[in-house]
Amino acid sequence: MNESKPGFWDPYLIRLTIKEKLLLISVTPIIALLVFASLFIQADIDANAASLEQSLVGKTRDQAALFAHLDEDNRARLVASLQNGTILKQGDPALVPAGEILSRGGFQYYSAEILPGIYLQYRQPVANANSVIAEHKTLLVAILAVVILTLFVSYTVRRFITGSLAFMQEVMRQAANNDLTVRMNFDPGRDDLRPLANHIDELIATRQRVVRDLRGISERMQAASHSLESQASNSKELAVDQRLHLDTLASAMEEMTATVREVANHAEQTSVETRQASRDAENGHEQIQTTIATIEQLVTEVHSASSAVSQVNTNADRIDAVVTTINGISEQTNLLALNAAIEAARAGHQGRGFAVVADEVRSLAGRTQAATVEIQKMIEELQAGTRNLEELMARTVDRAEQGQNLVSRAGQDLMQIAQHSDKVFAMSSQIATAAEQQSSVANEISGNLMQIRNQSHELEQSAVESVDASQAVRGTADGMQQQLMGLKI
Repeated sequence: MNESKPGFWDPYLIRLTIKEKLLLISVTPIIALLVFASLFIQADIDANAASLEQSLVGKTRDQAALFAHLDEDNRARLVASLQNGTILKQGDPALVPAGEILSRGGFQYYSAEILPGIYLQYRQPVANANSVIAEHKTLLVAILAVVILTLFVSYTVRRFITGSLAFMQEVMRQAANNDLTVRMNFDPGRDDLRPLANHIDELIATRQRVVRDLRGISERMQAASHSLESQASNSKELAVDQRLHLDTLASAMEEMTATVREVANHAEQTSVETRQASRDAENGHEQIQTTIATIEQLVTEVHSASSAVSQVNTNADRIDAVVTTINGISEQTNLLALNAAIEAARAGHQGRGFAVVADEVRSLAGRTQAATVEIQKMIEELQAGTRNLEELMARTVDRAEQGQNLVSRAGQDLMQIAQHSDKVFAMSSQIATAAEQQSSVANEISGNLMQIRNQSHELEQSAVESVDASQAVRGTADGMQQQLMGLKI
């Protein structure tokens, strides 16, 4: 774009208001016209004065020659007659004495008709001068009328232009004060200010549409943030419940491990005290029943833990879907903020404030998107852990059922101890071996439960962080909504 260089008068004209510039435009030709008229009139007056002076000089010489031939009395009478106006016309009786006087003076070539001629010679230049003065008066009156008409037209034009500019200034002031409902609505015409007013109306309308769209986006973002916060709070509560259940399950597993160890001890004692097998058969049967009940409780609790882990996995999938939705919203918000920044850049100086707000919204959308990506990574890790936990729970259930079957068979063997005392030692050895296996399995289950409990703590911490992040998003959405509510659309 080529920039025009400033003119010589621009540094001076920029210091004047539009009213002063219009006044300068109106007064300058008037002053020039007056100066030209005064110079023209003065030149005409000087020319007429010079002509009159030359004519009077010639006539004065003739009169001086005439008066030089008169004596003092006749000269005085002639002057008195001229001053009293007694010889204004040819054929006037007053001219006869003068002619006689001149005749008696010895000047026969002067007659009574020469004196009016002399008077007319003086009267004609004076009449010409009076005519010139009358023409000059008429010219001055015409110039004065032109000046008055010019001032009236200048005042009317200046009032129209300054009134339009004042109206435009008031509309822009209201728009700058967050009132986007104002419009100029100039009537169609050839006025040079109408395109500017139409462009200003288009600018305000564009800003109004952008603010209305941003307000809708902010409302949807606010609703989504509230929903996210609610779901994050629910996830936090579920994580706390899961941790409590896992703590209970860990305690039960510790008890089961102790019980299995006790069974192993009993099996060893049974191997050593085979002679007391008959007496201890009933006691052993009761212990086996207790063990079976404990294993059944363990199986039930493991099933419950497996269901809880499945629920955690399901909730993780739902959280992943919500995080995906939030990520999409943040991407859309980022695009809309980018479009708003572009529109604000097109608006120029009027759109700077809105460009800053659009950059802040885009920055918040980027941080929200980064947070959702981090949350999605955590959820994927949690899903992998829950899948491993489900597999571990399945193996634990299988092994617990195997232990239950073994203990059941041990109970049956104990019921037959009285009849098969000779087989007690061999069966006690089998019981000891099974107890050792159960102890190993119980220890493994206990370790896995400790790992699950630690993961549950991490899941709870992630849920707390999700709640904090959702609250931050909600605060941002509420702040944006408050800022947009201050605009009148």
